[in-house]
Amino acid sequence: MMAAREKAKRNANGQGGVYRRADGRWEAKVFVDTPDGRRKRISVYGDSERATLDELGKVLDQQRRGIPIAITILTVAEYMTYWLEHVAEPSIQRTTYATYEGDVRLHIVPGIGKRKLKTLQAAHIRTWLTQLRTVCQCCAQGKDIARKTPRCCAMDQPTCCDDALSSSSIRHILRVLPAALQDAVEEELLNRNVARLVQLRVTDDCKVRSFTRTEALRFLQTAEKHRLYALWAVALAI
Repeated sequence: MMAAREKAKRNANGQGGVYRRADGRWEAKVFVDTPDGRRKRISVYGDSERATLDELGKVLDQQRRGIPIAITILTVAEYMTYWLEHVAEPSIQRTTYATYEGDVRLHIVPGIGKRKLKTLQAAHIRTWLTQLRTVCQCCAQGKDIARKTPRCCAMDQPTCCDDALSSSSIRHILRVLPAALQDAVEEELLNRNVARLVQLRVTDDCKVRSFTRTEALRFLQTAEKHRLYALWAVALAI
């Protein structure tokens, strides 16, 4: 009868043993650096000793390259923080990075940041993006509290200003998240980019209202000394 657990074989790098489990699979243990700076011992598995050693080699290679290991504790927020610092910032312009950082900090992390990177599904992303179309960002981000004179959420009798994201803002987020997850695929943290499965059609529902005659006259009186006054006067006269 085969022993429940074959004698462990030491790796040359001293990372731990490779042995056959009672269920027939092979297992190797290794210490890795987690995204929060801790050391954690994890296991990698394979159907054969060779396959397990190959998986172990991938983990060690990621460690050498400074890539966070996609273990169960790696969340979307932790990966996006790593991606901004080590992937996005060194390769894009500062102005572009600033918009990426804002999308991550204000929308991606609060929306899906707590989800595990490996278990993130297209349905999670689709639901979150749909919510962005209706959630007031003034309320969600506490903008009104920072104002000297509250106008909506922070008033004694709060009145929501319905400051939801525009279609262009949502479309920009739809570009940032898939780009980040694709880098995770290329670094072998994910098997596929689930964000690419999300095709969310967004349109602005707001309707444009023309000035009344009184509003137009008030606007022109205020803008009388502006360099574009003549242009605005002609436009309002049409």
